[in-house]
Amino acid sequence: RKSPGAPISVRDDFPCVFDDDNEVGCFPALELSETIKISLSQQGGTDRGHTAHPDRRDAHMAAQLAADQAFLREYVRNHLPDYDSEPCAVERCMYTNTPDGNFILDRHPGHPNIVFGTGFSGHGFMAAPVVGRLLCQLVLGLPTSHDVTPFSLSRFPRKKSSL
Repeated sequence: RKSPGAPISVRDDFPCVFDDDNEVGCFPALELSETIKISLSQQGGTDRGHTAHPDRRDAHMAAQLAADQAFLREYVRNHLPDYDSEPCAVERCMYTNTPDGNFILDRHPGHPNIVFGTGFSGHGFMAAPVVGRLLCQLVLGLPTSHDVTPFSLSRFPRKKSSL
């Protein structure tokens, strides 16, 4: 929660921030008034996350959750002093990661009528407007407004599917 007078929303000039050095993201929360969301990421190669099955995502997480919360409390104290470092809500999310941490925007190699965007590795929200445009352009068969080659599925070695 914020201190009186601290910016809290885009209207208050609170920016969306990603701190590459600490792998922390921060942006206004829409669902809890007077709060910001702050989260850890895996973008820089650290292994703060863990592999989990969707039905058992919270299994064996107590130690990691405690360490992550301690890290974020300290981060807020040091970098966001106008905000209370004690969380008012704690939630975990799941996301898919690609081997290189970048998403895939491509056509299915065996079914060119299928276009997909996947593997957003936790940063799909930030890229949603441009990704939406690119996927729309791919679906409609239009030239893309940005080069999508770096996001092609073919950058990964092909594995045999069991499907």
